[in-house]
Amino acid sequence: MSAPRSVQVFEYADEGAAKADETRIGPDAGLDSSVIDWVPPLHLFQSGRLVVLYVSSKSGMLDILTQLLEPQFAG
Repeated sequence: MSAPRSVQVFEYADEGAAKADETRIGPDAGLDSSVIDWVPPLHLFQSGRLVVLYVSSKSGMLDILTQLLEPQFAG
């Protein structure tokens, strides 16, 4: 059985609001200095008004998200 995969997109009112939430998330994807163990691996991207969460380690989707959104900021 393969691990579940998920892409979630959060759209903010403006880029500043998206960046404000980005600053609350550490490089290990912990929130406000808490540690969270994500299984499978979590990848977070921010671009403009969007924050995108991808839960998986499939390199094909990671490549697509990186091309579209810029490198991940956490995970």
